Amino acid sequence: MKALTILALLVALGGVGASLFAKVETYPNYKWLSQQLAAEGPSTQYDVPLLADYAGTIKLMHYIAFGAAALSLVLGLLAHKKTREGKIRTPLPMMAIVIGLIGAGLTVLSAPPWV
Repeated sequence: MKALTILALLVALGGVGASLFAKVETYPNYKWLSQQLAAEGPSTQYDVPLLADYAGTIKLMHYIAFGAAALSLVLGLLAHKKTREGKIRTPLPMMAIVIGLIGAGLTVLSAPPWV
């Protein structure tokens, strides 16, 4: 594997990881805290800023996933072009593109409506 292919795969996997982190870890915490605040109101002075931090983290993870998808698309296309010109043809650059697009798709499916 060449350096572009490895970099494209790593960036694509990072985008999938950011999408999963936003969906699995941060969004349930945001949802729970917003329901607690709606039902009982803030119990400490840190509840409202914490809710805003959760919202900011979710947005940031989605932006990271989209950026990683775009970068893995560009790097994967460059790596694919280089492997087409060479003698060795591997499916790994295309896998990087597909994994990056899956990361962007996961973030679209898991994004709350306010993002």
